Amino acid sequence: MDLPFQQISTQYQVRRITEEDLPELLSLAQGNPTYYEHMHERPELETLREDLTKLPPRTTPEDKYFLGFYREDRLCAVLDLILHYPNPETAFIGWFILRKDLQGRGVGSAILHELLFHLPFRYIRLGYVKGNRESERFWKKHHFAPTGVEPAGDGYTIVVMQLGRGDTHPFGIMAQPPQPGWDYGDYAPENYVCAWVKDDLLNQAGEALSEIDVYWDSLDRPGKGLAWYGVTLIPPAAIFPLLAAVGGRTGFQKLTKLLERAKVENKFIIHFGI
Repeated sequence: MDLPFQQISTQYQVRRITEEDLPELLSLAQGNPTYYEHMHERPELETLREDLTKLPPRTTPEDKYFLGFYREDRLCAVLDLILHYPNPETAFIGWFILRKDLQGRGVGSAILHELLFHLPFRYIRLGYVKGNRESERFWKKHHFAPTGVEPAGDGYTIVVMQLGRGDTHPFGIMAQPPQPGWDYGDYAPENYVCAWVKDDLLNQAGEALSEIDVYWDSLDRPGKGLAWYGVTLIPPAAIFPLLAAVGGRTGFQKLTKLLERAKVENKFIIHFGI
């Protein structure tokens, strides 16, 4: 399959990284020394050149997307994505690195949310270097879980993690509005009275939902559309367009009732992705 990678971000221009981009790629990599310290390496031009075409077993060049995310013609993030690996139902994130000055501001989470929305795979897999707590916290925050597979690298260990598409999306009414500065990214539908919608049904309304103004994980991260693999905070003003997107569709009766109640009570809705 061909991935329409130009469409996976509404905030950045996305294009393939080429050899002409290597100096800027090297600068971005050098700005992230912690990543390389855990592997006992330093970023070098020749190594990055090899990364542009490096493939895991049983994959082809057509499966590889080494992508740059640009804003105002400046490289902000890099993603190395392998489709159909290690099996046809899985996509593999080989590398995801963000420019240092953009870290800790929700930029990586926003890019990931949009990426996951556009990837038509049942599973997403990746690996981080054991001991890199920063990477571990980031991926666990986005509901990736260790698979138990820990292959050895050259002087380090890789922890393989995976995100699997579940079966349902819980939606709940928030008794109190979300607080500025608070992070609601933990998966905790048990704290709310929820309506549950099957993933395949919600996918059918995906395009209609993609332009609704919401927040991802916290009020500090405005976004558009549901965070398919994260947490979405849906303000009262967005409930009407959400109702318009799902109202009258088969399988959405319980969610429609929940949304109608939230509209009357002027309450936020919280959505937990799969």
